[in-house]
Amino acid sequence: MSRPPIKVAYLLWSGGLGGAERHVYDLATRMPPASFSPMVCFLSIKGTYGDLFTNAGIPITEARLRNGYDLGGAVRLLSWMRDQKFDLVHDHISTPWARVAIGMATPQSRVVYTEHNGLLGSGLHSWGRFWGRLSAHYTDQFIAVSQYMKDELVSNFRINPDRVEVVHNFVDSARFSLAPNVCRSHTCQSVGLPLDGRLLIAIGRLDANKAFDRLVTMLAPMLRGDSNLHLLIVGEGPMKAQVKAQIDDLHLRNQVHLLGRRLDVPQLLCAADVFVLASRYESFAIVAAEAMMARKPVVAPNIPGLNEVVVSGETGILVDESRLGIDFCDAVRGLLRDPAKRCRMGQAGYQRALALFEREKNTNRIFALYEKVLNAAQTSAD
Repeated sequence: MSRPPIKVAYLLWSGGLGGAERHVYDLATRMPPASFSPMVCFLSIKGTYGDLFTNAGIPITEARLRNGYDLGGAVRLLSWMRDQKFDLVHDHISTPWARVAIGMATPQSRVVYTEHNGLLGSGLHSWGRFWGRLSAHYTDQFIAVSQYMKDELVSNFRINPDRVEVVHNFVDSARFSLAPNVCRSHTCQSVGLPLDGRLLIAIGRLDANKAFDRLVTMLAPMLRGDSNLHLLIVGEGPMKAQVKAQIDDLHLRNQVHLLGRRLDVPQLLCAADVFVLASRYESFAIVAAEAMMARKPVVAPNIPGLNEVVVSGETGILVDESRLGIDFCDAVRGLLRDPAKRCRMGQAGYQRALALFEREKNTNRIFALYEKVLNAAQTSAD
């Protein structure tokens, strides 16, 4: 007699447009329905991805926590978890106490946690370190999106390395199988740009870590010297007003375009000439992997996490932090002047993304980890 599908709860803080949210969407929609039954819980609000999950037939719920330590929201969350009787809970950037509470209130549920960037990326303080270490006792399996993240988890939370599996964030190659000419026409028409313009694109949350402020500063001399060069910035975040004011102060309003949230990221990437990134911190940089899948060379700082995605000199150019102000523009300028090099790096990036970051291969690895965790729990019970 075949067993019923494994009930899996995915935890996200919210359903805003971001890499972790896209990751969970790709996981949940890729699950074999005969083996798994997924549901998504947003600890705050469902956002854009809540509607996308619903449209894909994935049930969702909202705990509507007001902040990370909302007692009423916690009660709603745990009541829902007890009622649903999940076999496995996979936490993605929620809040560390949630795993503690779930482990205590629903001990029959196995808990998997993927560190995308949340607790570590925000900078650890004593309280965060306490909750991180405590929650580790209620977590059966850790997934790190890069070797860098694994090393950080092990050192900061005293986790046995054998409990942490590196599974890279993944990209659905089918989303990027697009005709470049059609994408260029779509992008230029939607933004109001000439078809013969040269396009740089940057994607991410407009916050301090993603450093769009320093990206604009570094590219300003290039943009002023070439009225046919445009920078497209895709994303929202707390620094949007600051970046907009900076663009105005630098008189770049006609060349730097804040596009906000977009659902046509594959088309925008395929239309661009070069993907640029100026992050101060990255756990992995899914947007760089997406750019590579779109056959675009990447210019970015040489920082941990990101340098596991981009191979400098082959799939893009990584610039040392100490020389960003000098070498970043030179790297972009060199690629814009050399179409053959852009094509060569773009193709190499595509091959690397296909080999390491393709969705099917990595989702299957995660599903195998689910089976491993549940089998280990069954063996212990026996």
